[in-house]
Amino acid sequence: MKPKASSTQAKLITLTGSGLESKQKNTIESFSQKLMFHPNQEEAATMVAEQAGWHFDQSEDGKQLAENKLLQSELDSEFKSANKRRNTLEDKLNGTKQYIKCIAAPEDGEAPIKASFWRWSGRDQASMVMLCLCLLAAMVMGATNVYSNLMSSGQPVFLDNPWMAISISMLVPAGSCAIKFIANFFEFNLSKKRYALIVYSSVAITLLLWTIFFAQEFTGVTSEIDWDALGEESSDKGAWLVWVQIVAEILVAAALFLAAEDISLKYSPESYRENPEYINALDAFKKHQSQHSALREQRGQNHASIIGLEARRQAYINDCLAEFMARRTRFNSFNQL
Repeated sequence: MKPKASSTQAKLITLTGSGLESKQKNTIESFSQKLMFHPNQEEAATMVAEQAGWHFDQSEDGKQLAENKLLQSELDSEFKSANKRRNTLEDKLNGTKQYIKCIAAPEDGEAPIKASFWRWSGRDQASMVMLCLCLLAAMVMGATNVYSNLMSSGQPVFLDNPWMAISISMLVPAGSCAIKFIANFFEFNLSKKRYALIVYSSVAITLLLWTIFFAQEFTGVTSEIDWDALGEESSDKGAWLVWVQIVAEILVAAALFLAAEDISLKYSPESYRENPEYINALDAFKKHQSQHSALREQRGQNHASIIGLEARRQAYINDCLAEFMARRTRFNSFNQL
């Protein structure tokens, strides 16, 4: 009984190696036998190939091939969406700072390390007091300059509503603050230093221009008074002087702001900690990356299965064609005898 079972098993393996049952094999042999008398050998071979393909499609392997192709289209769609999601998460991760600044704290975590003003060095205390006084003076002078020019223009809207002139003059100190706080958006200290250098250089240039226009507009106490020019409108140089002076006052205040901050930072040291937003973005990216990798592997395996089944299908068709051509050749040889 054992040899018989082994023989039966071998026979099943042989018949189902290409995924076809013996009944289907007999059917394609019967079909090719009918084409022995077909006048056109090429047409007969084409019909055998088509019939063999249809027989393969009806087998288990054929059904598996169809299912895999349907699954492949779904996997391709999912992979495309997953890849788009991955790119979005990666862009968000790359656009998020890994570390953010914070005030340095002692190891026990009690209170932030920050020295009070009275614990500063005498030199820094004196420098800060001088900077604050100069800063206040620069901001007041800038606002006063704009206010006086608006009121001296004689416009009724300002004469009747002085608060409007005061509001507009507040643009000077606000502009100084804005220029100063731009430096806070730079991530690296080198960028901040370059920005401060640009501000200080601009201050030097505008002050130089201001001295030139001022000297041209006001020639000094030793000059004679031009009585004929009294009451006339200011010259173009006077307009340039006003403009340069306002710009210089804005930049001087901004430069003083930067200098004062530089001193205060020595007693309020900055530290860096990992950004919670970056941590969340990294976790989301890693989780999706794991799912994306699993989907990629499944898609690759299914694609490999499709290629294998299609190759098996073509091999079966070629086998049927070869068998048909061999029978046709023997048939023709027998008839020629």
